[in-house]
Amino acid sequence: MLPFANLSDSADEYFADGLTEDLIHALSLQSFYRVLGRSATFGFKGKNLTARLIAREIDATYLIQGSVRRAGSKIRVTAELIAPENGEQLWTGRYDRDMGDLFALQDEITTSLSAALAPEIFRAEASAPARSSSADLTAWDRFLKGLSHYYQQTEADFEASIALFREAIALDPGLAIARAYLGTIMLQGIQYGWIKSTHELWAEAMELAESSVRLDPRSSYTFAFLSFVHAMQGRYEAAMEAGKRAVQLNPYDMGARGVLGICHFVAGEHREAIELFSTAVQRGNSDPRYQWPAMSAFSHYLLRQYDASLSWAREALYLNPNHLQVLAVRAASLAQLGRAEEAAKATEVLLASYPGLTVEKHLRNFRWRELAELAHYREGLLKAGVPSTKLTLIETGRRTAS
Repeated sequence: MLPFANLSDSADEYFADGLTEDLIHALSLQSFYRVLGRSATFGFKGKNLTARLIAREIDATYLIQGSVRRAGSKIRVTAELIAPENGEQLWTGRYDRDMGDLFALQDEITTSLSAALAPEIFRAEASAPARSSSADLTAWDRFLKGLSHYYQQTEADFEASIALFREAIALDPGLAIARAYLGTIMLQGIQYGWIKSTHELWAEAMELAESSVRLDPRSSYTFAFLSFVHAMQGRYEAAMEAGKRAVQLNPYDMGARGVLGICHFVAGEHREAIELFSTAVQRGNSDPRYQWPAMSAFSHYLLRQYDASLSWAREALYLNPNHLQVLAVRAASLAQLGRAEEAAKATEVLLASYPGLTVEKHLRNFRWRELAELAHYREGLLKAGVPSTKLTLIETGRRTAS
């Protein structure tokens, strides 16, 4: 992380330096890669050296550099992530803000930059050539190869990434990140309709979550994944506890904030959930681990805001046109709006991709606390023409936390 260049007058030097220090701190909270501190990089400030020479001097695989420019009441911050050996620009971002409380502004820009840069570093690592020979791939190499498949977001690539993550864990049982990613992909595969939900799979996901936390108790991601598994299984209090711990470990981790939103979602607290989903999608929407548009579609549906649900469903389907749960909530929203012909077409698309789907099979994977919300979702699916199995009337009430 190189010092941000101040392109305004010298009075703004402190802001550029402070932003650099805050971003170093924010990125260092990501426990899966090494971030060099101020002492290693501030010595290059003001020196006319190439990125390649600096990277070789400090043994850095990637460099982040940027600038700060003020004009009247406006401030512009630019940043880029580069691979110094070949000069490739891997990511670039620009943030234009109104001046106000400088400390609040600095924190807001730091959060946005950290949320954008963290997944881009992993994406760059995943696409880089293996640093070992094909015959002697390390656990980390296998993890990165699995990650490269995961970013493709197809069913075949999911299968390949699962196999590679399992190989990585076999080679290094202490690789917490491989465990957390493996569990994430397994549960995401259920939501997409690519992996069958079984008791054995959920038990393995919980074991992966608990072991990843034990192996890396400083990681916001491992705690966020643990929170997610608890939430999806209806353990509301345990989910909230782990989610809050994830945010405490890294306040800049937008994924952790979004998972905290999932905790509110499953508990029926949708306005709180939507606020957290909105923050996460604005600042960390390049990370495929998280599906905030899909979650927002469900929250708006359960608030009976069906037009908003459809808007979020469209965004989610841009990313994954065959997302089972999003196809289903889209059909339900159209039906609740009385748009019967469109709902029937949406159901036709859903069943073309998942011909064995029934309402009751679909609802087995939902552990929402408010049973009235499950009934409301079931109603929408049935109105849309999704086939049902034998229905059992359930008393409207509330689940108890397990």
